[in-house]
Amino acid sequence: MTDPVAARSDETIRVIVEHNDRWLFKSLRGRSVRRINWKADHFELVLDDDHFRILIGYDAELCAKSVAKDSPDRHRIDYWDRTQVEEFLDARIVSAVFFKTGTVRLGLKNGWILFIDADRQDFPLEVQFGHRVVWNTAGIADHSIFEIQPLDAWTGQSVTPPHWPGRPDYLKDKPESDDIND
Repeated sequence: MTDPVAARSDETIRVIVEHNDRWLFKSLRGRSVRRINWKADHFELVLDDDHFRILIGYDAELCAKSVAKDSPDRHRIDYWDRTQVEEFLDARIVSAVFFKTGTVRLGLKNGWILFIDADRQDFPLEVQFGHRVVWNTAGIADHSIFEIQPLDAWTGQSVTPPHWPGRPDYLKDKPESDDIND
């Protein structure tokens, strides 16, 4: 059987799909949690490629098979002991949705869903790639790592932004000048 992570192309790995209200991290789909680093004020999900790390506060919530905020099975992560949490999170990520409100929903193949609410955060959530912050609750933090692929809200088709011309020669930096307007 082919490993789903190894079978993905570099193009798929480096794409974040942008909708009006959320980003879909295609690069996280198919990845698994290799280990969890438990810290005093947060925990860190280290994914199987060792490049991705997701830093999350203990006020994150887990629930099996329900996205309902008022589900009786939805509890803060510290409701369970660490061994149970590690067992729940030991599955491939099938959905990685990062809402523009700062809320995050990670769906796992085993049916567990990890919720991080933007309104309640003991620790500021962030996604790192190679120790560089890609996303935090303010949005995409580093646009140079991944291609952001906007989608049209009505058709769902990729939107190709217009080409912006380069800076004209007469506006280029003049390192020999002390004038701030050069």
